[in-house]
Amino acid sequence: MSCRIYFFLFFTSFIIAQTPFKIGESLQYHAEFNRVRVGEAELKVSAIEEVNTIKSYHIIYVAKTKGLADRLFKIRDQIDIWIDKENNLILKVTYKRMGDWEYRLKSYQ
Repeated sequence: MSCRIYFFLFFTSFIIAQTPFKIGESLQYHAEFNRVRVGEAELKVSAIEEVNTIKSYHIIYVAKTKGLADRLFKIRDQIDIWIDKENNLILKVTYKRMGDWEYRLKSYQ
């Protein structure tokens, strides 16, 4: 009997499961080296957009150095990710790196 209950709960959790994040939600990170803050990053669910007529979540990740680390090796990276709203598959990724020595833009679809 208990096996049937666990089986039922397991499969109904997939049916009523919701997305674990919401539009506007963000996570902020701080990087430290010997207790000195050298960088920060943010991961943000920006909006729902269409990619090839598929509704998708647009997620933005931005990382940058601060303070002395910024003077030694400036980093300004941004990664944009579009995830299918229905089945959570990655549809598109773009990567920008803007530092003192390099700029590049890569896109994967």
